[in-house]
Amino acid sequence: MKSLEATILSAWHGHAPFASFIVSKTKPKLVVELGVHMGFSLFHICAELIKLENEFQIYGVDTWKGDAHTGFYDDDIYQSVKDLNEIKYFSKVRLLRMSFDESLRFFEDLTIDLLHIDGLHTYEAVKHDFEAWLPKLSPKAVVLFHDTAVLERNFGVHRLFAELLNHYPGFNFLHSHGLGVLLVGSQRNDTLLGIAQAYKENSEYWLLIKEYFEAAGRQVSDQYTMNLAADKLKQDYDLSLN
Repeated sequence: MKSLEATILSAWHGHAPFASFIVSKTKPKLVVELGVHMGFSLFHICAELIKLENEFQIYGVDTWKGDAHTGFYDDDIYQSVKDLNEIKYFSKVRLLRMSFDESLRFFEDLTIDLLHIDGLHTYEAVKHDFEAWLPKLSPKAVVLFHDTAVLERNFGVHRLFAELLNHYPGFNFLHSHGLGVLLVGSQRNDTLLGIAQAYKENSEYWLLIKEYFEAAGRQVSDQYTMNLAADKLKQDYDLSLN
């Protein structure tokens, strides 16, 4: 079975280098992803945490039914994610097939170190998700918001993230549909706090950080695109490029 990791081009590929970076800096023990879909970001974060050889647990929460923004889909995507998880990550990743609100009961307050919000992207939905999960966040918590650069189709993540920057330090990448990084916990990582300050000042340091992760993300996306094209050429035209 060829995994989704190898066959699906995801907008999250462009943020894979930053995800590796933030995992290495914060070393979260409990990670929750709200909105798993095909699983790239969930499994990439897990793979990076495995490299650190620390104790951790990751939960991926999704109904796997789709929504007005992702579109609606059948059971095949969930089964593919479930199969991949059982083969590669079963001891570290638990999939919760339910609504975000239904899954709240599984988590104690002040425990989640890294929260990734990537569900329905209307302003009201994202605001609800953030506020509902806020009590669950640990003193070192970081929250990631995907799609902060999407301004169409009633996406409201950009609006909420701009509001939250008035209350918490953070920074926002605009490539690959955007990724907002919010330092919610009171015990903030010094490196991330320095980047947040540079973002606020729009300093040369921020511009270099932005340029680096844009270029690194583009390299990952290009590699996946190349791999997909090579696989299709081999499968459909019996042409190997190796």
